[in-house]
Amino acid sequence: MIPPLRLASPRIDGDWHHQSYPVSAYPRDLLLGIKLYGPKYRLQVTHYDVYQVLYVLDHGLYLQTPVATTLLTPGRGAIMRLGAAYTCWTPAGETRALSYAVRGLDDPALRGPVTWFEADATLRALAQLLQQHLTPPATMNLDLLAGLAQAFVAHAGRLPPGGEHYPSRQDDDRQLVERARRLLAATLHAGRGAPAILAGSGLSYRQLARLFVRHEGVTPKRYQLQARLTEAKMRLLDRRRSVTDIALELGFSSSQHFSRQFRQATGTTPLAYRRQHQPPR
Repeated sequence: MIPPLRLASPRIDGDWHHQSYPVSAYPRDLLLGIKLYGPKYRLQVTHYDVYQVLYVLDHGLYLQTPVATTLLTPGRGAIMRLGAAYTCWTPAGETRALSYAVRGLDDPALRGPVTWFEADATLRALAQLLQQHLTPPATMNLDLLAGLAQAFVAHAGRLPPGGEHYPSRQDDDRQLVERARRLLAATLHAGRGAPAILAGSGLSYRQLARLFVRHEGVTPKRYQLQARLTEAKMRLLDRRRSVTDIALELGFSSSQHFSRQFRQATGTTPLAYRRQHQPPR
């Protein structure tokens, strides 16, 4: 059982995107924060000496264990237990994740394999609150963070292990396409083309595109564009957002590029679409 948290002063620590929090109650360190995994991040561990709960906020993180490989997309997480063996890497672009990692514990109850989970509504709400309070310029209330982190870790540990996983070496075509589709959907705002985002799939883009057309009826590039435009339609209903902001949020190079693609797909401009779909006053 993990004892109650007692957070000390915040600090900036290496590859952590925001502030992490050492905990003086432990023999070594506990770090709570939002961790940034770079586009070429890769870590291979044979005997993990940290107990860590990870929750992906954006993009994706591959996690491979001796049993299987999974893609952790936003809303998924993993528990890395003491003594576990695993490899994780980023497929493309940067990935942010909430991370609770503690060293120096020697509790048999915290030992075991890596498992992953799908967040439920409670865990998503806790993750959102933690993200808000860990992101400057939010006021860093250490007591509040301690309580949220304790609830987050405890609830994650109660979730059933699972989520889709894929055989480590012999993925079939459908699984490869599904993995690619999830990754494209999770990176709509990345500003990177489908070939770059899918570079870590294990296949060349041309090979993957053939499989994608066979199962989805369109190329990955086309699927990515359609997904961005579908999301744009939802955001256009919010009059507080400008067309330029929506374009940049969804990875278009400019508002002109966005408007041109939108008109080709729908036959109308973003502003005209917004006017046509406003609720009556």
